[in-house]
Amino acid sequence: MDRWVRIVAVMAGVVIGAGLGADSVAQEATGGETAAAQEGGLDRATRDRIRGLRRQLGLANEDLAALGCSQVDAKEVLGALRTWYETNEAALASARAAEATAKAALRDALRKVRIGPRDQALLTRLPALKTAYGSALRQRYDLVKTAVPAVEAKLTASQKSLWRAVRKSSGLPRKYRYVPDITTAQSQTLRVAHRTRVRLLAAAKTGAEMKAAEAAFAGTEQRTLSAGQREAIATAKANVRLLLAGVEAASKETFPVATTVESP
Repeated sequence: MDRWVRIVAVMAGVVIGAGLGADSVAQEATGGETAAAQEGGLDRATRDRIRGLRRQLGLANEDLAALGCSQVDAKEVLGALRTWYETNEAALASARAAEATAKAALRDALRKVRIGPRDQALLTRLPALKTAYGSALRQRYDLVKTAVPAVEAKLTASQKSLWRAVRKSSGLPRKYRYVPDITTAQSQTLRVAHRTRVRLLAAAKTGAEMKAAEAAFAGTEQRTLSAGQREAIATAKANVRLLLAGVEAASKETFPVATTVESP
């Protein structure tokens, strides 16, 4: 495989990996079960898709608790999200199908490139296949983003600000998701420091080396974050401890499990 093909394969591999987000990994439920007629109950496949949607939007139970949502608040937010999902369910299914088709075509082309023989026509089509897959991903992401106004309508001004930070925090350790004014430079510094910490802890052979790795990371965090940002992290942690149980209860109320029966 020549250098150009390797480059295309790597680039396509990256974009395929990016597509394996929470919303796209939800699979249709299989086996000998069908949903019974329980009012408001959701079958397993729907619950999985909604769970993935919540993770993608930064609305998991822990996220809502960190935002300061009480059980009542969480039920309103999740109720708005469920209404949006039910309204857009067909469009989401269509977007997922288009994404899956584009991904399958790109993967098949890359497989043929890897195993050979060299097919110049196929190599010529690869950039278009990669572009088509990227476009399908963006269309699904753009559709998901239309849920934001419905959710924001249920949040306070401070919660909206914090939720924006959560949605922009991809790649950061969870504790930093709840810093509303974190900058790009701070994010990069903390990502590097976190990776270094993990590497040093994995290589540590003594308790002293582990303590040194933790101390180095703590020092970087201290220098990088302002006092107000560190306070925001502490507040989010306290909120999770106090509010998570209520948010979990609201989640179960909003997305109840359908009773299932064995199919004949």
